[in-house]
Amino acid sequence: MSDLSTKQLQALQIEADNAIDAILKSVAMSRRVQEKVRDIMQADGDAMGVFEQIAEDSRGQAHEILIAAIGVLVNLQTSRAAKAELTRRATGN
Repeated sequence: MSDLSTKQLQALQIEADNAIDAILKSVAMSRRVQEKVRDIMQADGDAMGVFEQIAEDSRGQAHEILIAAIGVLVNLQTSRAAKAELTRRATGN
């Protein structure tokens, strides 16, 4: 990220944050996906087993959950990396 200009980093961070917001809104708008995500989060150590059951029952829902999770993780990592580089530049390190 150090090869990007400050404006490019700021734009990248905003874009990543907006993508996270859009993914979260998409999940929030789908009651069935919310329920399945809740099931996974409350799986008491067997999140993978619950996810596998969702995949068996509804491949489409499993795909939607997986893509949303990966999308949030990738964009969160991008946002944090951009923020860290902007902070490094601001402090002169």
